[in-house]
Amino acid sequence: MYGGKQMNIIRRVEDGTLVLELSGKLYTPTASLLQKEILTSLKETKDIVLDFRNVEFLASSGLMALLSAQKAVSQAQGKMVIKNVNYSVMNVLTITGFSSFLTIE
Repeated sequence: MYGGKQMNIIRRVEDGTLVLELSGKLYTPTASLLQKEILTSLKETKDIVLDFRNVEFLASSGLMALLSAQKAVSQAQGKMVIKNVNYSVMNVLTITGFSSFLTIE
């Protein structure tokens, strides 16, 4: 688990897939935590699920972290899925067009 700066990331494995459960705010002070965690995780697995159930805020730096993560996962020939997105975060993903190239369930 990573903490501080209003973002926690908990790692767990579900049905053989790595799940990163995020909670807090995904913005400038925390976006690098997500990027680092995903790059580290790609050494172990190619498929990653981001559980956004407890993500309360998504800023442009968080969007850039997601874009970077998607590119890294694609280059590793893996799949990144974002699950449990709340209304306000989904609204940001939709308005910015990110929902058109990210896999969101």
